[in-house]
Amino acid sequence: MKQNNKIFMHAWLQSHPRTKSMATDRWYLDFANELFLLIDSSLLYVGRRIEDKQQASILLTLYLEDSIANEGGWRRFSELCHQLYGSYLPFYEVPEEYLPDEINEVDVAFLLWKLNSDDGDSATVANPFDEEIWQLASDVYQFMDAVFEQAPICDTPSGDWVLPSEQLLVERTAIPDIIPGIQLPESVRLFLEASGGEQLMYFPLYEQMEDFFVKHLHWNRADIPDKLDADGGNVVVFANPKGLLVAPGVAQFFCDKRNEAAYDKEMAMKEGYRVFTDKGYCPFDLLKYAVERNLFPDARFPFENGKEILQKNWDFIARYFLGEYYEGR
Repeated sequence: MKQNNKIFMHAWLQSHPRTKSMATDRWYLDFANELFLLIDSSLLYVGRRIEDKQQASILLTLYLEDSIANEGGWRRFSELCHQLYGSYLPFYEVPEEYLPDEINEVDVAFLLWKLNSDDGDSATVANPFDEEIWQLASDVYQFMDAVFEQAPICDTPSGDWVLPSEQLLVERTAIPDIIPGIQLPESVRLFLEASGGEQLMYFPLYEQMEDFFVKHLHWNRADIPDKLDADGGNVVVFANPKGLLVAPGVAQFFCDKRNEAAYDKEMAMKEGYRVFTDKGYCPFDLLKYAVERNLFPDARFPFENGKEILQKNWDFIARYFLGEYYEGR
């Protein structure tokens, strides 16, 4: 049986903060269905599910709707992005001819990056400079440009469909410094005495961390949380004015002269980016502390220029993929 590729009104309305159809919806729904044919024929979407192609058609049409109205989810996203980073978009150099109140090819490329990335617990990050993304972005932009003057203005703005505004409004806070005379939790004080004042300690084996806690912090072994899996190890312990932060399974990514036993450059190059993208993998305070001290020099995405892209955009990447784990919201 041939699969029905048509996008229906209820699917279009699901992407809006309203349930009742408006006069402009029919025009945009018809456009989304025409756009589907273009997306369906692109190399980027070869072999992809019908639902993926429909979702791409709907979100790109939302972008057009927002651009025509000069408000809505896209406008909020781009303005907040500009306030945070001084650019309307992450990743890309915005060209001189960029117009924030009109459609732009580079905007479409970013949205195709979003559509082809997965922000689940174990994230998938698309290459924002992938040739197939840029080819489809060019085709979609020309398709939109041909109807830009005909598109109607929607009086009811769309919701936060690009990224929840609150994720871009969260302020990244500084970790308080440990200075002479500061009042510290007892466990932190004992930790710093045993570490010689170092805030980070690395333990290739979980049992080594347990022994350290028992010997130097005077913890009862029964009070130490069990390791989460049979291969528990590569633990980083971070002492800060808030307390002790224990992060199993990430020490292999920390390039620190005091971490020679656990650091694995090959693994850091292959999977180090996961501390920025995988929810709950690396506590955010530890992530910030390590970035400030350049302890992830080999972390990169697994595509061309992946190191530069990650290092220049690490805060946006963390906001986008970590969600509520960003600053522990």
